[in-house]
Amino acid sequence: MQTRPSVRRALFLWTGWLALWRLDVPPVAAQPSRYQITDIGIVSHGGSVSPARVNNNGQVVGTLYAGPSQTAHAFLWDAAAGLTDLGTLHGTDGFGGSINDGGVAVVNGVSSVIHGFLWQKGALASLDFAAFAINRFGQIAGAQAMEVSGSVVYHAVTYRHGLLQDVGAPGDQESFGLGVNDRGQVVGYAQTSPGNPFYHAYVWDAATGMTALDAFGCSYSAANAINASGEAVGYALFGVNRRAILWQNGQPLLLDDLMAESDAFDINDRNPIVGRNADGGFLWEEGRLYDLDDLIGADAGWNLESATAINDRGQIVSFGSQDADGPLHALLLTPAAAVPESGAFALTAASGIVSFIALRRTHRRAKRTALCEAKTVGVPAEPHA
Repeated sequence: MQTRPSVRRALFLWTGWLALWRLDVPPVAAQPSRYQITDIGIVSHGGSVSPARVNNNGQVVGTLYAGPSQTAHAFLWDAAAGLTDLGTLHGTDGFGGSINDGGVAVVNGVSSVIHGFLWQKGALASLDFAAFAINRFGQIAGAQAMEVSGSVVYHAVTYRHGLLQDVGAPGDQESFGLGVNDRGQVVGYAQTSPGNPFYHAYVWDAATGMTALDAFGCSYSAANAINASGEAVGYALFGVNRRAILWQNGQPLLLDDLMAESDAFDINDRNPIVGRNADGGFLWEEGRLYDLDDLIGADAGWNLESATAINDRGQIVSFGSQDADGPLHALLLTPAAAVPESGAFALTAASGIVSFIALRRTHRRAKRTALCEAKTVGVPAEPHA
């Protein structure tokens, strides 16, 4: 069976844009921190990270880059046990997937294909597919490697109670399941047609099957996560730039009004979104974008470069450094006990979307669509050879 060089590309597509760049941010006036910061540990010396996930108990699963070669390892972390390095999981690289409120996690090893594992009560169980997300009922979303015309093609799957179901596009059209909510809805991306390098975001459920999500006519889009209300977040390619998107009732909302790179990685059940843009990690809620560096306070000593997960308690997994050339740390941001109830840093208990940038309703959809049609772009180049 011939394997394509797309295994690493598939990992890259799931994890979003991994390469992070350092920016000089002008100083801001000191503000009281909205978050207590827990340093999970160093995850990279090379300026790259992969999204980590957090459950409602504050347990984190993710990826760290170890040793001089910066080999990817899956890891688990909680406040009691600290960081557990799971290594490469019988592959050349390992990476984290997701963890539910029962402490059951999915992680993966990469060799010729992506191979998933279930972590439960300190033991690993092998799965026959790549596993990217798990809900509180133990339902898993992922992708299974299949041989089609001598090449490996991944099909999105969902797995529960020992039953594996293909939810992907037909034939040799590739697809991945990246997120699953407690209603069993799966989101991800799927190839638009066989041999076509372009993909579209989708949502799947058992009643209606796979439904493509509109992304302003862009040729490439992906949905990274979905909450209990069926709201999904991800991105679309506008020209050469990713732009963070929120889908509500199947309709896309662009979360920025700029032409810079951005991605929305996660959304919780109260609707806050977290992600990354040109300024670093952000929180988006109630139509407003917050720079996480501002929310932790100028005296915190961290430059937050990305935010990849948020739980229903408002805890955020972020990645940051203490100086421009320093290593990247995984950080858990926990809302402080006392939070201002008004002003620029106000939060309400009912909302919170962490994605990318404030939604500007004056941004015309016609302009966005034209940007998509002006230049077609294939699969983004992988940052690691």
